[in-house]
Amino acid sequence: MTSLFKKTVTLLIVPLAIFSSHTAAQQVSFKSTIVDQADNSNIKDATISLRILPDTTVARRTLTDNSGSFSFSNLPAGKVEIEISHIGYKTKKTLIELNRDNQPTETIYLEKQDKTLETVTVVSIGPAVTQ
Repeated sequence: MTSLFKKTVTLLIVPLAIFSSHTAAQQVSFKSTIVDQADNSNIKDATISLRILPDTTVARRTLTDNSGSFSFSNLPAGKVEIEISHIGYKTKKTLIELNRDNQPTETIYLEKQDKTLETVTVVSIGPAVTQ
């Protein structure tokens, strides 16, 4: 009976261990820096949204640090889309192929978005000031 128990436990544990090591081996990391295209300055507090394709929902989100850097870890190998947005810059989407052998570290450049106000209206609320 103990021999049968040992065989059963072995048959259950060995495939689980193999599957676990295979799954852990497929986890990858990605890091990058977000930079202003015009003057090469780092952009802090940019919002980074990550989608694990083919799903289109946001899987993770983070902000860049003071040096414009961010990172994601424990990602599955495969294609991901990152979307970078920051006030005053055009939103940018980038597709990246992640695999264990090639963990990209790249600089991503954002282009400034020029916005001109057509009309400015100033409204005063309260009593008029008299002298």
